[in-house]
Amino acid sequence: MGRRPLAFDETLDEYVAHLAVERGLAKNTIAAYAADLRRFVTFALDENIATVDAVSCLLYTSPSPRDR
Repeated sequence: MGRRPLAFDETLDEYVAHLAVERGLAKNTIAAYAADLRRFVTFALDENIATVDAVSCLLYTSPSPRDR
């Protein structure tokens, strides 16, 4: 049985917690990372990219800029 696709909101929350707890980054740094990631999530959802897995697939299947 395969794993379920990773939702953006769950993954974002886990990553921000990782930055705070494991990496010990400053609050302002974490806030900036979170804001940038939220903007990316908004863009992805607007483009009908609904999961982290879908982004990963696009990265692996899209041609490299140097291959164009």
